[in-house]
Amino acid sequence: RPMLKRNNEKGARPTERGNVLNYIDRYSHAYMMAHQRTAPITLENTQEVYYILSGTATITGGGKTYNLYPGACALVPAGLEFVIDNATEEILEMYLVSEKVTAGFTPNKEILVRDEKTVTVRHKSHWTYESHVLFGRADGLSQLQNVAMVEIPPNSFSQPHSHDEKVEEVWSTIDTGMEFMLGKHVRKIEP
Repeated sequence: RPMLKRNNEKGARPTERGNVLNYIDRYSHAYMMAHQRTAPITLENTQEVYYILSGTATITGGGKTYNLYPGACALVPAGLEFVIDNATEEILEMYLVSEKVTAGFTPNKEILVRDEKTVTVRHKSHWTYESHVLFGRADGLSQLQNVAMVEIPPNSFSQPHSHDEKVEEVWSTIDTGMEFMLGKHVRKIEP
């Protein structure tokens, strides 16, 4: 079940709870039970990014099989049949980002998997953030500029900032809670 979904009423107040996204189709915290295998899936006009939080599994598409484990991130392109197989005793827990592909976009021909631990730090930003860009437009994203893991050191405070109206950021925590300022209010995000 998506935590956040696209608001189809551009610029208008959402008519359903969670319909606040403008560019991402949906953002979910998803689970796959132990000893489960998906039916073969082909994404039409959509591609998905899976970031693994816990558990292990495999993802197979285009005749290739890749391992999924905590810190692995998979970009599944539109038009490619794939299967996820959790043959373990553990629940597979992940974040799932789905984006619609734009007209004229040519998706990748195969699944792309990256390990967060082996991606080089792209840059430091907003005083303390360390950004690990997992995927960008050159890697096959259609509407999203990038998918990045951002490390914020404990007991730090980063520069307040905003973006123009064509930028959409979704923040989640992986293993610890976080506090941030939204306007004049301090908010908490729990894993």
